[in-house]
Amino acid sequence: MNIYAVLAMIAGSIVLYFSLELSAQNSGGIKVFFDLISIFIVVGGSIVSSAIALQFDRVLRLVKVFFSRVLRFKRADYAVTIKELMQVCEDYRTGTSLEKILPNVKDAFLRESLQLIVDEVAEADRLLEILDERAQNLNSMYVKDANRFMSLAKYPPAFGMMGTTIGMIVLLGSLGEKDAMKTMGPAMGICLITTLYGAVISNMVILPVGENLLDSSEEVFVKNKIIIRGVELILEKTNPILLAEILNSYLLPSSRLDWKSVRAGR
Repeated sequence: MNIYAVLAMIAGSIVLYFSLELSAQNSGGIKVFFDLISIFIVVGGSIVSSAIALQFDRVLRLVKVFFSRVLRFKRADYAVTIKELMQVCEDYRTGTSLEKILPNVKDAFLRESLQLIVDEVAEADRLLEILDERAQNLNSMYVKDANRFMSLAKYPPAFGMMGTTIGMIVLLGSLGEKDAMKTMGPAMGICLITTLYGAVISNMVILPVGENLLDSSEEVFVKNKIIIRGVELILEKTNPILLAEILNSYLLPSSRLDWKSVRAGR
């Protein structure tokens, strides 16, 4: 589970709750911000528009993406990846076959890469091209999912404005009636609350999730590029220490593997 994303969502909900509660403490509390009609307009309208724009099956896929890549996503630990590549390289250089190494490999992309070598799918150069294409295409799919998610952010504010327009029409249409004052409050409520709902859903849910998906896509892409370069070095039977230093070049100093500590721990 991505504990940081979950904590951020909880913190955001707490901030929003207390902001609404404190701002309405002299007006009946947070319940003044609850309006069923506004929820129906903004949420219902956004779902329908999203289903029309992306097709309903893709909307459901985005929901699955949210749970799998935001809530359950485990952040890439580049140092751990390089450490595992060092171990594979060490074993392979000392004569251990890849068939025996494979069961102990934890990273899915590395395991897939080594399996292609074991299966002798292609020569080394062509195999590395295949892996690079897979990494590029996987990243492209992830980025496309993120962009689709972020494209949904335009619908809640739009339906918020639609609710505002509906409320103003009701308000202006009732001004000449006998009980105009009784309908003015609910109409103004729809006007303003729908706008609030649209802004909250867009800026506290959809856009942050989309940015999170883009960030996680970049992490996975960098990790896979490190693995591809590592596999190339493994096939060349490079010294594991040199392998670590080469792969550390992909990273910021704070994220690099200290291979000396790895050696000392053995």
